Amino acid sequence: MNHDWLENLRKTKGGEALKCKNLKWRMEPFKDGLLDPFLQNFFYNFDPSNIENIKHILVLQDWWSYEKSESENNAACVAREYLSKIEKITANCPSLKLLRKKDNYDATLYSLVCHGDLLARYRSGETLIMNAVPGLRHGPQKKPCGYLGARIHKIAFEYWGKILALIINNKNSPTNVYLCGSWADFDGMEKNHPYTGGEIWEKWSNWVSSKNTDDCKFNKTNLDELAFYLVYHPAIWRQKRDETGDFLKKHFG
Repeated sequence: MNHDWLENLRKTKGGEALKCKNLKWRMEPFKDGLLDPFLQNFFYNFDPSNIENIKHILVLQDWWSYEKSESENNAACVAREYLSKIEKITANCPSLKLLRKKDNYDATLYSLVCHGDLLARYRSGETLIMNAVPGLRHGPQKKPCGYLGARIHKIAFEYWGKILALIINNKNSPTNVYLCGSWADFDGMEKNHPYTGGEIWEKWSNWVSSKNTDDCKFNKTNLDELAFYLVYHPAIWRQKRDETGDFLKKHFG
């Protein structure tokens, strides 16, 4: 089996899209990492022959904001510290009580680490987590959450669409993709409802309407094996447990 897809994925320059479209004043691209750090962490030692093991892909909107400091800022380093925090806390505190303390609490981190078997599935290579927009907010986007805007998302689709296509087009088994948050909501979409790959991809491709989405195309057979779900962002899973609890338990244990 040809494994060029993994090398192409590792070379994907998500931050370059933000730079060349003059959006650096709104988003800080990852400087020393070409990929979203979630993806980089996942694929660092990934054996491409295990691609069929990927069953679930969670797509969040972006990382948070950060303040400029006197030292050189590096968005990728900030993000890696976040991933390091996951590893340290879960390794040293199996009960995860430490995560509930005020100084350590982060709603997104808590959900990704504490919900069912999600963390174990991420570590085993079954569940992949990524962000749609490869960078951190600053300038007018300093709020840590909220919709980033159509202009940014139309550009970012060239990035995350290509990543999904590279993975899905090289798999033969079904895959579930979870678009986490209202940023991915088109009018009339239902939460936790299964949509076919064709339905969702047509919505996004038509909305973006860009000649630069050629790398985001799927083989029809692969689209038929793809299910998309619009779900709440992990930051509010606990708040929305009455609405989403059964769905998450079914998919992530």
